[in-house]
Amino acid sequence: MTTHPPPFPMRHALPACLTPTVSTRASAALYLRPSLRKSKRIFPPDLITVSWGTNDWKYSEFEDFANRCSAFFESLTQNYPQTPILAIAPIWRADLDESCAFGSFSKTAEFLKEISTHYKNVLFLDGINFLPRDIFYYRDSHLHPNDKGFESYTNSLAAALKSLDNNFLNL
Repeated sequence: MTTHPPPFPMRHALPACLTPTVSTRASAALYLRPSLRKSKRIFPPDLITVSWGTNDWKYSEFEDFANRCSAFFESLTQNYPQTPILAIAPIWRADLDESCAFGSFSKTAEFLKEISTHYKNVLFLDGINFLPRDIFYYRDSHLHPNDKGFESYTNSLAAALKSLDNNFLNL
């Protein structure tokens, strides 16, 4: 399976809403790359967003996901203890009612929410409603957002960021 860059790149649109300087380390990976968790920047970022889980739900088992996710957040918080980190659960997908070895689709969000409670600088955001539950917003009619879908995601994420407690953003 290959991934394709979004036609409406959120990494370029989100800064227009929030006016930060943006540096992208990874985008649209099939699975989380273990090497990313050990990656450390010379200067700490102002904010880290981690959108994770939809491909893990479809292509892995829960225990494997839980282990990789736990190790990733442990390393990330050790590398960036003063940087706010958003753990964003997956967006709606048209096939979320399918049966997978992982279990229910909602387990990804439940685990991300639970793991975020272990760290003072990690906050859970549920991405399930960042896009309307309508295939019109998906270029492949089930998973990958089109321009309108990425616009909706970006606007939803920007609104969520603007509503966050300043204490969290200024760790």
